[in-house]
Amino acid sequence: EEEIMDTSLLPVSELLKLFISEFKKLRDFKDLFQTLASTTQRIAPIIAQMEKVQKVLDPANKELDEGQAAKRRARELLDEQIAFGLRYDEDGY
Repeated sequence: EEEIMDTSLLPVSELLKLFISEFKKLRDFKDLFQTLASTTQRIAPIIAQMEKVQKVLDPANKELDEGQAAKRRARELLDEQIAFGLRYDEDGY
């Protein structure tokens, strides 16, 4: 937590130096804020485009995930059959 300085006993020249220092910080902050605002404005359309692409990809990713899950389950069933000594032949058994 920042400590608040008691400026009532400072000479006016020191007070002015303190004000100048604080004003410089505000100016620096303003420059930083403007840079951040400018950067945000530039990347906003890119992010919007990424969101559109993601909406298109989500259904495809879901189908891919479902296919992977079905493949894993099929492999698990095959492993269970092998564990019980059953074999898969040309007739399907």
